[in-house]
Amino acid sequence: MLTGKWIAEWLNTHEILTLNGFGVFKCEEKPSYIHPVEHSFSPPTRNISFIFDKRANDSLLIDAMSSSFSVTSKKAETAIKSFIQHITEKLNTEKKCEVKDLGTFISQGNSILFTADINASFNAKNYGLSEFKTSFIRRNNKAEPPIKKKKRKLTKGFIWLIISIIFIGFFAFALYYFDIYNQIFGSKNQTPIPTKDTLVISNKSATNQITQDTNTLDTSDVNNKTEVYYIIYGCYKEESNAQKAIKQLKEKGYPNGIICGTNNNGFYKVSYGVYSTKEEAEAALTAIKEKGPTEAWITK
Repeated sequence: MLTGKWIAEWLNTHEILTLNGFGVFKCEEKPSYIHPVEHSFSPPTRNISFIFDKRANDSLLIDAMSSSFSVTSKKAETAIKSFIQHITEKLNTEKKCEVKDLGTFISQGNSILFTADINASFNAKNYGLSEFKTSFIRRNNKAEPPIKKKKRKLTKGFIWLIISIIFIGFFAFALYYFDIYNQIFGSKNQTPIPTKDTLVISNKSATNQITQDTNTLDTSDVNNKTEVYYIIYGCYKEESNAQKAIKQLKEKGYPNGIICGTNNNGFYKVSYGVYSTKEEAEAALTAIKEKGPTEAWITK
């Protein structure tokens, strides 16, 4: 049951193995090594040493054998004693006992020496490598000349391409800022474009009426009265904001909201509508205030 091969495989993954009443195997890791003078390579190995000690006692081997061979602890202990007895008898008669796949025991007086089998591998990390030597490798110390980088010449086509890209970019930049300039400074000088909420005078109309959404005023009224009145809803710096205010008035039920010019600061004035008399404007303002608090006021 217990063989040298099984012990060697055990020592592949364990640091120590005790044979009760006989001695202890110990493993010492040795890393791979390259000899700088002899040019030899030694793979990682494990040095196996044996210490003869009749007092050695450990149940680890018995438990391992019971698990590996599926036997009772008593049978495993009997197998270990049989293995030790075989080695002892050989040493007493021949002073030497060779255990296959493990190594050789040699009796020297009151001590026992052990030499591991050179063909046995006690380290799974050597990947099957063995020690070898190589010839001396001479290095070529001559420095290779640096590789000269070729300078790329710019062709005429490439130069014209760069010039065209710069010109197109500059032209687009100028157009963009010209448009911004017109939006900022040009809009102040523009007269608000009449909408359906403003007074529209139709020259083609036979009756020459002034139309404001669904409410209309006769031209005779406009001609007779030189002044009109407005109820100011608010003043806005940007015309776009004034248009939004007109939209808000429509949502609140005042469809006749218009932009009625600018104040002294250039702000666009938004009115609830156009009123031909002051009394009409005051009545409309009273109706507006009844619907809720407001800061609206009357102006011409």
